[in-house]
Amino acid sequence: MGKRFVCWWAVLCVLGLAGAAMGDLVGHWKLDEGTSAILDSSGNGNDGTIVGNPTPIAGVVGNALEFHGLGAAGGGGDYINCGSGASLDITGPISIALWIRPGADDPEGRGTETAPMAKALSTANPSWSFQVRYGWGATQPYMAFTFNTSPRAWAFVGQNLEKDEWCHIACTHDGQTLTCYLDGVETDSTAMGAITSSPTPVLIGSDGWGCDWIGGIDDVRMYNHCLTPKELIEAMLGGGPELAANPVPEKEASDVPRDVVLGWSAGKFAATHDVYLGESFEDVNTAGRGNPLGVLVSQSQTATAFDPPGLLEFGTTYYWRIDEVNAAPDFAIFKGEVWNFTTEPFAYPIQNIIATSNAASDATSGPENTINGSGLNENDQHSTRANDMWLGLPVGGEPVYIQYEFDQVFKLHEMWVWNYNVEFDLVLGFGLKDVTIEVSSDGVEWTVLDEVQFARSTAKTGYAHNTTVDLAGVAARFVRLTANSNWGSIAQYGLSEVRFFYVPVSARQPQPADGATEVEVASALAWRAGREATSHEVYLGTDAEALSLAGSAAGAGFTPATLEFGATYYWRVDEVGDDSLWAGPVWSFTTQARRLGQQHRLDRRSPPDPVCREDDRSQRQAVDAAGLQQHGLAVLLRGRAHMGHAAELDRQRGRCARALPPGQSPGLLRGDRWFDPHGQHRRRHLGQRRRLP
Repeated sequence: MGKRFVCWWAVLCVLGLAGAAMGDLVGHWKLDEGTSAILDSSGNGNDGTIVGNPTPIAGVVGNALEFHGLGAAGGGGDYINCGSGASLDITGPISIALWIRPGADDPEGRGTETAPMAKALSTANPSWSFQVRYGWGATQPYMAFTFNTSPRAWAFVGQNLEKDEWCHIACTHDGQTLTCYLDGVETDSTAMGAITSSPTPVLIGSDGWGCDWIGGIDDVRMYNHCLTPKELIEAMLGGGPELAANPVPEKEASDVPRDVVLGWSAGKFAATHDVYLGESFEDVNTAGRGNPLGVLVSQSQTATAFDPPGLLEFGTTYYWRIDEVNAAPDFAIFKGEVWNFTTEPFAYPIQNIIATSNAASDATSGPENTINGSGLNENDQHSTRANDMWLGLPVGGEPVYIQYEFDQVFKLHEMWVWNYNVEFDLVLGFGLKDVTIEVSSDGVEWTVLDEVQFARSTAKTGYAHNTTVDLAGVAARFVRLTANSNWGSIAQYGLSEVRFFYVPVSARQPQPADGATEVEVASALAWRAGREATSHEVYLGTDAEALSLAGSAAGAGFTPATLEFGATYYWRVDEVGDDSLWAGPVWSFTTQARRLGQQHRLDRRSPPDPVCREDDRSQRQAVDAAGLQQHGLAVLLRGRAHMGHAAELDRQRGRCARALPPGQSPGLLRGDRWFDPHGQHRRRHLGQRRRLP
């Protein structure tokens, strides 16, 4: 299973960028800090000072800033002064890259003077080295990079930029030619010699003469090197060989186990790693060695994994960052991106429920309305429409009940109740009041769990559940609610919605996935372990009704002794606890019909190297920047800028040029844990679950 996935670790491999040699990043301003000091993530100390009041906004790569220029020289807008450090005074090869979101109306047509970046200051001598601005005073009106050379050099994007849409602009200079790019595609080039040295500061959001930028800016970079087209695309996607990458769990992963081990791929030049972890984005983003803010959890470690002490909290969002630290003599620190993930909740809502009742109901007001979400909005607030609820009349003098059947036995945690909520129910009182709760594992033998009273509804739109019943961890497949009374005097009984929660003690999330086909006969089986399991009994066979014990496992993984080609297998995992045994559901998979070539086989005895093999890397590097442009990467990015660039970039990062084996999903093995890129992180079979002392 996981032993097949030797190339997923390099999620940028579609770009062919593994091992690329980039020049020195002399300035990198992510603009993620909001209105606090703007940090230089290159490690060169070129931090910025905010002038004015730019507005924090969502960017393409993390957060960004919105600048409010006036459209003409003279100042009055917002900008950032990044100083005039020696590393920024570049006279030879250079590359500049930044995301911009123009906010001015028709700046080309109206001659609006607005500039997103410069190394310039009107009062200095010489007064400038370069500017990034709309081309007033030039042969073209478009956005341009212009340099103080002899003669003055201009390179243009060559087209109008869409207002309020993100785009990526960049230039490179190799000592002879200045080249301009828009969204990774070359747009213009011109001959250019040495750049004039000047004592001026680098300004983000201004041209040095007060022509301040109108619009958004994100992820600004300067290099003392001419980036290749591949390197430029990597910078556009927010990466760089000096930074940590490929976080595990992946960014924004959810349902992450509390005993997760964090992992990442190291930056190209990193000797050690500083790990920051906490529940506050601001703390994790701004902390450093000088001011750790309680979130610097490991400093100067050499491993590319970190095991948080103890267990993380249930249902909590954690933020983490890896700073890459160079070796001697400079020990430069490259500040990493802030990633986040959310841990598993204590209990999960039960799906696939069948609701029945012994009461008579209209076709539009049946018991299924209490478990199908009808009438609930995105905030779990209920409507007052009668057709969104259940209402029943007694039949034959029997007490009215409503019964719920699950698809397996669950360890029940609690039940939420939205009572009957039509507009006049404060008068009618059809909502359930005194209720007997019974449970059963087979629907035949029943046990009274509790006698409870359901709170009355508000009889208003926007009604939130107002009764929570503790189900005390009882094991049950059926729950029956018998109405002993309602809140009125008319013998009709109703509910709006109920929701049951369970504690995950059974095995779940199988790999291979349930129903998978073309599964490699050398595959191992894996699953997400039940929360109370100390060992696991694995049943396997070709007859779903007659599974035999194939073996026991200490961890959540098992390698069958033999799998035949072209066979359908059924399997089940029973989770064994200190004082419990939870039988799991029966899953199935079908193996390959015939043997594949040797290149598709893996050694079942050892875990894979998480780094792609050399032959895979060479295949990926065959995808050159020209091919990427021809296949529409730049067009795709440009066209989706206004629909959420960050999500698109994540998708681009996550592609892999090498196809995965049929029937498998991307993942990797790290340490003693199986990681799935879709947010699932499971122990593999090589060791015991970690126990706390």
